[in-house]
Amino acid sequence: MTFFWGKWKSSSKKKQVSKSPPAQQGGATEASGASATHNADSLPGIHDQEIAPYDPHVRVLKGGHWPNIIPKDADWDVFQRYFDAFLANYVETNWDQANILRKHFHAMLPDAMKTCSSTDGSMTDMWKDVKTAVHQSAEVRAATGLSNIVPPDNIHRMQKGDPLWVGDIYSSEMVTEALRKSGINHKEGENYLDFGCSSGSLIRILKAVHPKSQFYGVDPIESAIDWASDNIKGAQFSVSAANPPLRFSDNMFDGVTAISIWSHFADFSALEWFDEMHRIIKPGGWLFFTTHGLNSILHNLVHKRKSPKRVRALFEGLLGADFVFEETVKRSEKDQSLLDVAWGNSYFRPDWVMKNLCDKWDILFFHQGKNQNNQDLYVLRPKNF
Repeated sequence: MTFFWGKWKSSSKKKQVSKSPPAQQGGATEASGASATHNADSLPGIHDQEIAPYDPHVRVLKGGHWPNIIPKDADWDVFQRYFDAFLANYVETNWDQANILRKHFHAMLPDAMKTCSSTDGSMTDMWKDVKTAVHQSAEVRAATGLSNIVPPDNIHRMQKGDPLWVGDIYSSEMVTEALRKSGINHKEGENYLDFGCSSGSLIRILKAVHPKSQFYGVDPIESAIDWASDNIKGAQFSVSAANPPLRFSDNMFDGVTAISIWSHFADFSALEWFDEMHRIIKPGGWLFFTTHGLNSILHNLVHKRKSPKRVRALFEGLLGADFVFEETVKRSEKDQSLLDVAWGNSYFRPDWVMKNLCDKWDILFFHQGKNQNNQDLYVLRPKNF
């Protein structure tokens, strides 16, 4: 299973959960509870989970299991041989990018600044002439709406080290292309939210392309939000809490983006936040998100970013269940309180999405490992009731 087109509908029945009254029109408040549809007390918690027998930091919901198909003393060489077949089947190359946004901005450059800048075919190199012009010319900045302001090193952002940085060009192209493949186009005058926006890297690109639309960004990192508010004009930024609700009214947004956010929620927190997205997205709107899947585990193997024991636990956990959660908070074995932390690294398969979300969402688009040959990409649309 690598690429899916069109809507998915699940025949599986979702596990029944208690429901609280829907949020009143006009938006949620601090006191309105964990979610508009899920009762937090009924959601699966740490006591409903099974811990990997050989790695106490990895767990799945009860009912899942570890197949124990990989030798316990396996080293990297054993893993590499064992996964060769899986790597051939599951590691996908990215689709051919249309570079829609690069073409949009390139057309605005003075002829003297248009160069054949691609040397290795990478997206960053394809954008080199655009980025160079933005950093050199106030006229180009005014024409394109792009900015050459770079956050200082103490401000959170995922992309660092590029002296010609103008924003998250990779994700902006990925979002635009995925929406196009889903039959969706950004429309001027609509409202869009970047959920987990950090310091606004994605918004600053999309806002430049769609200046008549209103963009919002939320993130729990206050310093990143403060920087974005001071330096990215024409967008609204606010600090979000670790748990829902957000301070937005019902059906406020035409679309929401979330790059590598559901890749960190524990399953019960993930469900609460999906419900919150359903509350704030308009009927006919969309949710774009990326998250860890099987490719991500294999990505860790290829780049040796985790120990063989951890890779084994994650891989076998995802084979034996639809959702596996990895603690990333360092703790002593005696500090059991941190077992309740709902933030770490999560990995789930499309089966988990179908079983848990398809009563409220249609899956418009899915691409395995699309985000940097690592995370899976989904585009969802809320169902109307």
